[in-house]
Amino acid sequence: TIFSAMAVRTRFAELMLPVLLLPFMVPPLIGAVQVTSRLLAGRPLSEMLGWLRLLALYDIVFVTLCTLVFSAVVDE
Repeated sequence: TIFSAMAVRTRFAELMLPVLLLPFMVPPLIGAVQVTSRLLAGRPLSEMLGWLRLLALYDIVFVTLCTLVFSAVVDE
């Protein structure tokens, strides 16, 4: 919702939202694909811990940042 709040006030809001989201969605997509491929191959969980930590860190950072910045974005 933070990106939609930023994009709603632009001239091409329907174009800006995907452009804003793409760079932020690629890393979790790559991590999820890596974890899924290892799970389906029957590999041990220890091989996936790095990717799982990266995904968890990514979630924590973005939830925290969006919580802190949301009111400033909506007010403007």
